[in-house]
Amino acid sequence: MERLKRLDTKHPELKYFAVFFVFLFLYNLIYVCQLKGFHITDITYSYHLVDYKMGFVVSFFAGELLHLIFNNRVGPAQVTAFHVVLILFIFAFVSAVLAKIIAQKENRQDRKTLFLLSMFMLSGPCSFAIYTLRLGMLDIYFILFAVLFFIAVSNRVLKYTVPALYVLSVINHYSALVTVIMLFSLLLLYKTAVSEKKKDKIIYLCIFAVGIIAGAAMTGYLLKTREANLVYDMEGFNRELRRRCQENNTDLYYDIYYDSTIYRYYPVDGKNIELSYPIEYFFPHGARFIPAILAPALAEVLSYLKFNMFIIFANISVFVGIVAVVFLVTLPVLALFTGMWVTLIKNSENKLKKLIYVLAIIQVPFTFIGGCAFSGDPMRWSTFGMLMQFVLVFTVAGHEENAFEYLKRKISRINMRWLAVYFILYSAIVIEPY
Repeated sequence: MERLKRLDTKHPELKYFAVFFVFLFLYNLIYVCQLKGFHITDITYSYHLVDYKMGFVVSFFAGELLHLIFNNRVGPAQVTAFHVVLILFIFAFVSAVLAKIIAQKENRQDRKTLFLLSMFMLSGPCSFAIYTLRLGMLDIYFILFAVLFFIAVSNRVLKYTVPALYVLSVINHYSALVTVIMLFSLLLLYKTAVSEKKKDKIIYLCIFAVGIIAGAAMTGYLLKTREANLVYDMEGFNRELRRRCQENNTDLYYDIYYDSTIYRYYPVDGKNIELSYPIEYFFPHGARFIPAILAPALAEVLSYLKFNMFIIFANISVFVGIVAVVFLVTLPVLALFTGMWVTLIKNSENKLKKLIYVLAIIQVPFTFIGGCAFSGDPMRWSTFGMLMQFVLVFTVAGHEENAFEYLKRKISRINMRWLAVYFILYSAIVIEPY
């Protein structure tokens, strides 16, 4: 017992790490057990069934990675095992980072404030739970890239590899543009703002600029060449998917994967309704004024939007219900964070910091609305938006004393019984993505 006390005094982060990791493990396990096991769908499995032998196009990164790891034998068991290990790694990393942040504070009230914020980050409707409820989602790779970003950005050598994460994020899925790339950019700009040496400011600003240019260039390339880069036509593509399924003794695959990647179809009453259109569809008489390099991107955005608005309105009652529940449950947390950003804007004289704080306020709605243009699933984007918000809050509060004092003061005024009731309600609501 005495040894444990000495260990807690010398290494308090170990205690917090154990608490967070065990909580994450048990919390997510409860919801997995409610579904009677890990849940891989035909779509999430198909993301890992393809690889670059079938063509270098967006969304094939996950499949290529697993084919390299498992030597081209990728069945549901391999996908499940890989994602369980990946999720546990992410749990361990997040627990370690939060534990280190808390252990750096010596004041008991400071630690209590950070601990409470950490528990809200790790639970609730916008937590890591959706990645365990629906194994194989491409979004989990964004979380992985964010982990790699935090490992690299503070390292003297590895920080120069950050632009590669911009590129990998776009290759994984175009929705990176409104999610993880926005997170990388805000954090790099904040690094630029708080760096004391001019040399460091220039370095972080250059990393940011190169990352944006590299990400934009890869986006343009993928949009311009996606049909040309595919090895198979539609029939051959689906035939190859079926062959790979037979090799892995499963029939679990998405049989219109090719359509949704290239042309976008939506099945209505047994018929495939085309929902992807060339730029001339949207601007029949005025498309020429759009620069050639922007036309494919604009057509893609508009097609995505039309496609997903169709899906959203086809399930409008479900969509509105989920959004309403998530908004009401997370509103107190968002109100707390918004108050912090507003306080920082009022008190800061640094123009770059003010810009970052303004962008932080609109980050959650921007990620949600932008994400819904790529997919009509509200849980994906509300989750990533809230996780990004927590990361920004922890990062800024670690540098700005008045930000942390604001959070501590507001939380200390809350009656602990009411806070406990709210936390139970908050953590009890987890909605599976559809």
